[in-house]
Amino acid sequence: MDLNEIPRRIVRDEEETPLLESVTITGDTIVGEELSIAELQPEASDIQYQWQKFYSGNGAAWTDIAGANSSTLVLTESEVLYSIRLIVSEPESPSNSVISNELGPVLTISSVAFTEGNSLQNVEITIFEDSERTQQIGDTLTTDSTGEVSIDLVEGTYWYSASIVGYYDSVGSFIVSSSDSLIEFTMNLTTEPIFYEDFEGTFITIPDNWTNLVLSGTGWIKGSESNESFVYHIYSLDYHDAWLITPKIDLPNVDEINLSFRQSGSYSSWYEYHGIWISTTDTDRDSFVEILELGSAPNYSWEEKTIDISSYKGESVYIAFVYQGEYADRWNIDDVEIK
Repeated sequence: MDLNEIPRRIVRDEEETPLLESVTITGDTIVGEELSIAELQPEASDIQYQWQKFYSGNGAAWTDIAGANSSTLVLTESEVLYSIRLIVSEPESPSNSVISNELGPVLTISSVAFTEGNSLQNVEITIFEDSERTQQIGDTLTTDSTGEVSIDLVEGTYWYSASIVGYYDSVGSFIVSSSDSLIEFTMNLTTEPIFYEDFEGTFITIPDNWTNLVLSGTGWIKGSESNESFVYHIYSLDYHDAWLITPKIDLPNVDEINLSFRQSGSYSSWYEYHGIWISTTDTDRDSFVEILELGSAPNYSWEEKTIDISSYKGESVYIAFVYQGEYADRWNIDDVEIK
């Protein structure tokens, strides 16, 4: 035997690649994103890579991704809905290989374009991942000067809420499909008031769902003028303490809520008291607190009054128009609105 061969054999054994133990891949499984090796144990340079994909929906086995033989993989549409893994092996010894963790499924990102149908600017749109709207996704969006805003989302079902002062909130859901690159979604926020009464019904004194609380004298009654109905309180020699009270009104939890109405009168120089009072419990007199004393209404002409009641947002309220006086003026009320 040639003894010179012995050292050479020993050197070759020391340079052989050690057994691979594990490989971990990382990255976002979204089309266009890159997956890479986070950790390879032990580190090695002379190795080969094969990325594979698997789709549970067709029951097939893991298959090689053609041409995916580097340490990184940029995901394409052909991998959508597939799970991804990586096999690392030694070229000279294929049995010396390890299989990575699995990532996926791969999803696409679609652009969702929201448009407010009235081109309202500064509409705040919040996206949620649950129907209870408790798990918000990202930051709240705000429409631009054209009433539009967009967000990129992966495939799935989402819920939203949209709000702006002076409009009812809009809520709903939408679906992002992997086959859609752009989803256009139009909302139409409505300015329908929270509450409105024009007194044009067939009632005799006041609407059936209103309350005529008479503490003294007589109550409010229906009147008409130029084919327009309203309610009013007339003067007389007796002392009157009469409360015209709305039905219960549920106020939304928004930053600005206003009560508006039209008023007119006569004999304003005899005015004693007109006021707006509010209750958050019931229609009992002692449940109300004063918001504002109005002063006299204009003689024989109508004007609109607006009162801020935002401090009661999120509450249920009753609003009272309070007339007090003895042989005082007349007070007409119409078009009561909250928005």
